Amino acid sequence: MRQSADIEQAMSKYKQAEYGLEEVRKTRDIYQGLVSTYADEILESHDELPQEIALSELETEITSRIDSKGALLQRQNVAENATGSFSASLLTDNSGELFDKDLIEYLAADEQVEFIFEPPRKGFKIVSSEGTEETPPYDALQPGSSFLVITDQRMLHVAGVDDHDETLSIEYDQLTDIGASSETTSLSLQFTTADGTKYEFAGLRSHATDLESAASYIDSQI
Repeated sequence: MRQSADIEQAMSKYKQAEYGLEEVRKTRDIYQGLVSTYADEILESHDELPQEIALSELETEITSRIDSKGALLQRQNVAENATGSFSASLLTDNSGELFDKDLIEYLAADEQVEFIFEPPRKGFKIVSSEGTEETPPYDALQPGSSFLVITDQRMLHVAGVDDHDETLSIEYDQLTDIGASSETTSLSLQFTTADGTKYEFAGLRSHATDLESAASYIDSQI
């Protein structure tokens, strides 16, 4: 009986060891797949792993790094395929500028970004068809950042307001006119919708090289 108990205990330990070895192999396969796909870029773009780490933690860390690299490649691909010039970091590094989610998360999966502008919030103006200036969808006097995204499907304005984001989306079939002012003192984009409402984004000095191209692109979509 004692021998039987010893054998049963030994078998139990063997099965535990076998399970542990299988987990090591699974983690090793994930790691090898990661390195073969992305070479050393993953490891170089992150802090080194601690010397002592559990297998489950290692697998989680590697999966996290794969996801992180995937997001990085996605935003770089979006920026490279755009007509205008902008930093790929604008798509995801929005901490403190937007509150609800990153800029890229406001875009549809099949939506291609063409231009991204960063207009000052105080430069955003809405004028009704009667000529009266309307209140923007946020208090322009409050601090916060804003983005004007021109895609192959629409124009999207996203602004961080207090502790949340405000958005304004206008499809191209709603537009009737588009214009750009290249005067050095007032670089701006203006467009008019079918109901006669006029929108203006002024203070685009840092986007001077993209203004005319953006206006031409929007006009081709109307």
